Amino acid sequence: SNRPHLVPTSHTEKGLSLVYDWDDISGPSDELISLLKGFAVFAAIWIHNADLIDFTVKAGKAATKLSTVFRSKRPGARAQFHVDRSEVNLVLRTAVPDAFIHSISSPDFNLWSVRQSADIAPLLVASRVVFDLMWSTGLPQKFGCREETLATFIVACRSKYRPVPYHNFFHAVDVTQTIFHYMYTGGASELLTPLEQFVALVVGLTHDLDHMGLNNNYHMKTDTPLGILSAVGGSQSVLEVRHCNLAVEILSAEESNIFEGLSKEDVTTAYHLLIEAILGTDMAKHAACIHQLREWDPASFDFEKPDHRKFAFGVVVKVADVSNISKPFEISKKWAVAVTEEFSQQGDSEKSQGISDILPLFDREKNADLAKGQLGFIQFVAEPFYKLVVEKLFPGMQYALDNIHHNVATWKQLQQN
Repeated sequence: SNRPHLVPTSHTEKGLSLVYDWDDISGPSDELISLLKGFAVFAAIWIHNADLIDFTVKAGKAATKLSTVFRSKRPGARAQFHVDRSEVNLVLRTAVPDAFIHSISSPDFNLWSVRQSADIAPLLVASRVVFDLMWSTGLPQKFGCREETLATFIVACRSKYRPVPYHNFFHAVDVTQTIFHYMYTGGASELLTPLEQFVALVVGLTHDLDHMGLNNNYHMKTDTPLGILSAVGGSQSVLEVRHCNLAVEILSAEESNIFEGLSKEDVTTAYHLLIEAILGTDMAKHAACIHQLREWDPASFDFEKPDHRKFAFGVVVKVADVSNISKPFEISKKWAVAVTEEFSQQGDSEKSQGISDILPLFDREKNADLAKGQLGFIQFVAEPFYKLVVEKLFPGMQYALDNIHHNVATWKQLQQN
């Protein structure tokens, strides 16, 4: 019959077989061999990566929820994850220590000092910091988000971050706080609508959900389940797709849906902004963003054009994600140590799996010079980015660029000494 067909085995054997009939005795054709190779890849994935299937099913459920939210302004289904109500109540009852309450909106805010000095649990006080920041804007109130819903959203996000050295809940809070002062001190809010400002803060807290301390390249070259899923789907943004999936899951749950008061149209707009911005944090897309900024004419910005505002929105999120190098030096240095350790741990994992092509940035033995690593990243990646951002979009963010220049000088001095 020359027609292949899949035959499922019995449920006890947990497998698939491929039956192919041919009429002659010349043996399998090139077409059949190609088919068998493809089937072998499929079977290997299906049999050996059960957690991949589980992830795919969850992603499908999340997508279904998302479509439901788009069709109706009613809250989504109940969460598939557990949010401890006592944790939510703790966030609502907790106060940021007096020594820090007046600085949480400042570009000089030191989250590290809050973590180290607070009498209460660091994760709890960080949760309250981001609660106070978001509530102080008046945006949750404007868009019908209740205090309890906001607190639940924050706790739900916190539960999805892992205790890795850098891409943890504190990084998410730091990025959210940075977006806050870029908007209201750096003037970025002047190019955004109130809804866009609200969503930008939401993106800050959700943009690295469930980060494992391992970058996209690691997932692809070690064939993790997420890496395989992305490869099969034709995407290289392994982590960013994962972050989006979990953000949708959290926002689709009734108790943590901080979009609960939005109209159907605004919900759709909010999800588009959130998903595109999170996907845009993939550093593989950095060159495209730089190119667009270089071509951008500042005089051409038209607030009435949604695509202009969307571009500004994405830049605010992206620049905040790499903002550690723009903080006061002692704060910046601590983040540098954290991210370097996370990179080194990835390199250690690659070595343990026999991978030979480890980049120097991830090799603990070759990346011992902290100053050299920071100067390389700042001068070749971050500083040119910030210069364009200030020149083309947000001149009010000059203070961040000034800090970068100071940090470069300090790193050079340390390197010389």
